[in-house]
Amino acid sequence: MSWFSRKKVPKVPFPTGHPAGEGALRFPSMRPEERVIEPAKVKEAVGLEMPSITEEAPTFAARRPLEESVFPREEQRAALPEATSRSGAARIPSFHPKAEEEPLFVKVDVYQRILGEIESIKTDVSAAFEASKRLETSEYNEEENYTKLKRAIRVIHDRLLQVDKNLFKVQGS
Repeated sequence: MSWFSRKKVPKVPFPTGHPAGEGALRFPSMRPEERVIEPAKVKEAVGLEMPSITEEAPTFAARRPLEESVFPREEQRAALPEATSRSGAARIPSFHPKAEEEPLFVKVDVYQRILGEIESIKTDVSAAFEASKRLETSEYNEEENYTKLKRAIRVIHDRLLQVDKNLFKVQGS
């Protein structure tokens, strides 16, 4: 290659294109699909038990003659739940953790991590409490120092007025 000649470009074959399928040029819709999280799935994942709100009304057995044994006694009535409404749709779901029914097992490393996080939260809270105390004392000291400064400036102002009065009194006489 010399100074006045063109740069020699090596001849490289052009790449061949691949045939495009029908799905290659398909663009996504403008709005992504909305992700709906069902409450039942969340509660299931968390481990809370929730009876279905859309349960049908309970079916009652055929009418029996009214006997004293059919009605619950006072002790049994206290144990019955209070939310026995007539409409099935107006029921309030009860949230009871499954730990009441069966033991809950936690991995040791998860338990230790949780304990460590609790300790770090405790130290953060105590540090915030100490910072709050220091802030209160500094605000109190700031107010006290401000009042002292105001008094000192007032005294200086009065003395300057006194000096000014004496100077102009001597000159004016």
